[in-house]
Amino acid sequence: MIKTHDDRVLAATAAHLIGSAGGVEPEIPINQLNSKIRAWKMFPRTMPDDYIEVHSLGVRGLDDEILDWLVLSIENADPLPGYPLKLRKEPVRIGETVYLIGCPYIEQDCKQNVYTGTITERAFGDRFRYDIEPPVDIRGFSGAPIIDEKGYVVGVMTVWFDPKMSGDEYLEAGGEDIASIYELVQRSN
Repeated sequence: MIKTHDDRVLAATAAHLIGSAGGVEPEIPINQLNSKIRAWKMFPRTMPDDYIEVHSLGVRGLDDEILDWLVLSIENADPLPGYPLKLRKEPVRIGETVYLIGCPYIEQDCKQNVYTGTITERAFGDRFRYDIEPPVDIRGFSGAPIIDEKGYVVGVMTVWFDPKMSGDEYLEAGGEDIASIYELVQRSN
């Protein structure tokens, strides 16, 4: 969950999850999502009772193929099942420390792990790579938040490259800047 500057709460994840990578076939184009949703509950994988209900797109303009963001409006959830994160306007920089929040599939009862990374590369204007410590199998982390040292969302977990690995564990991961859609999110209603 993310929070706008005017305190609206939205749900955010990676857009590729409404395609085959997220088990959705046929893929749903973002501009058709509102007409395709019947019901959608978002929850941490190990806590299905702590959900929010999504009802429509929360931000228009995310149907650009180069973007991997999906931001959705939610029904009133009171109380919220978690703490919505504020957004950082500036892109991350090479050498900056970031934190990936998520759980590997192998940890059946995981509620939240934090993995530390350092930005190692910028690509395509809004994408970044970072090393990850400790190494972990990040399959299933798509759409997870990446935050900075102050707790602001800087990106969404997405990998578009062949990451360095040690066996099944990833030594690096990737993300897409929230800065690429920051103004769209703030102007959304």
